[in-house]
Amino acid sequence: MSQHSTTLHSYAHIRLNNGSAYLPPIIDRLNSYEAHYDLHEEQHAFHYSFGHIELKSNTDGYLVTLRASENVGLSRLKDLAAVAIKLYTKEEAPEILWEGDQAGEQPLPQFRQMTVVSAHYYTPHMLRIRFNGEDLTRFSLFGAMHVRLLLPTEDVPQPVWPIMGPNGLPFWPDEENRPAARAYTIRNLNIIEGWMEIDFYIHETEGLACQWAKQAKSGDKIGLMGPVGRPLRQAKQYLIGADMTGLPAVGRMLEEFAPDVTGHALIAVDSQADIQPLAHPEGVTIDWIINSDQQAAATELTDRLCALPWPEGNDSFGWFAAEADHAKIMRDYWRKQLDKSRDQTLVAGYWQKDLTGFMAG
Repeated sequence: MSQHSTTLHSYAHIRLNNGSAYLPPIIDRLNSYEAHYDLHEEQHAFHYSFGHIELKSNTDGYLVTLRASENVGLSRLKDLAAVAIKLYTKEEAPEILWEGDQAGEQPLPQFRQMTVVSAHYYTPHMLRIRFNGEDLTRFSLFGAMHVRLLLPTEDVPQPVWPIMGPNGLPFWPDEENRPAARAYTIRNLNIIEGWMEIDFYIHETEGLACQWAKQAKSGDKIGLMGPVGRPLRQAKQYLIGADMTGLPAVGRMLEEFAPDVTGHALIAVDSQADIQPLAHPEGVTIDWIINSDQQAAATELTDRLCALPWPEGNDSFGWFAAEADHAKIMRDYWRKQLDKSRDQTLVAGYWQKDLTGFMAG
């Protein structure tokens, strides 16, 4: 990101009775976004490629200061800081009111209205939709691969889009006309031509997003916010597992790995025809599990992944995305049995058996 002589600056005094008790998980979360962390007395500093967060803890709460060279960086800092603080101080629910640059309600930097360009089945169960949108550069930044789709529903066919609230997070001017939100992976992105592609796994238990995707046609409008999610930690060796809901993220990761990366990816799909050609480094092996019975496939996926040896050396990472119950199996195995830390693993439940919801896809 280019540097400018003018530094943008925002700050907030967040009043808390028990601020010191909430600090460890807040620090852990802010660090997980590829921060360089410094501590001096009660001043916690997080340095990112796009700006800096300083959090000073005192008897009546936090003084949080943000500095960035560009608006896109400052809005990202507001988002990271506000989400982390809101998440872990729920019992006190403090007000977060940013002052300084970008203060007050204004257009939400992480929001875009997108238009459907085309939709086609890439494989029998994977529907790929291309969207056009303006100024998509931010979706290539910050190392995050996911977005929140804001979709119309039968009850809210003409949703109202969010703006930025005083806390730097999305604010809905009309809660009754708020769209449904679902998290998905950006599979392909072309900033110059102004489009992105998202893959929708079409399966028997169709949630709201699948139903919308099957009916999508050129010219349809949706909202989109992002990017969201923890960046993938850069490593030399990877151990990867996914079902079809995690396949778009695996495909994106493999394409973006450095040529010298090694590892093993195990992917469960519904049929032979659902196997996708995936660009990947020569040192990465890809194996496929083919089974239309999702529960049986998920069990084989976790059993085989647990049987694989953890990569030797210190520079290794484990990544898994599938049904929530099986994600818990992998998380417990890697974290508790192998004693791998959060910095060495990322495990996500992208969907839950017999349910549809936010991470449906």
